[in-house]
Amino acid sequence: MALNLEQVLAHINYTFKKYSGADGNAGELNQEELKRLVQAEFPSLSKMESGDKMIKTVMAMMDCDGDNSVSFKEYVLFLTFLSIEMEQCK
Repeated sequence: MALNLEQVLAHINYTFKKYSGADGNAGELNQEELKRLVQAEFPSLSKMESGDKMIKTVMAMMDCDGDNSVSFKEYVLFLTFLSIEMEQCK
């Protein structure tokens, strides 16, 4: 069953909320929350041998303001750039 874009965006919002907030701050992903998100939602990436290093690199890339957490805006921007990269790698 194909999803329409409205459903995809709702799922992006749901996924962020699903993983954020374990530390009491539901508006941001900390490094551990981001790690759980990547492991569950990007299984092929998380199987890489350098998984932990990759997650730290991804966190640094996503954390545009340098506060050691990923806001919803930073999360959506990252997904946008990841989508562009995936299309270019086809």
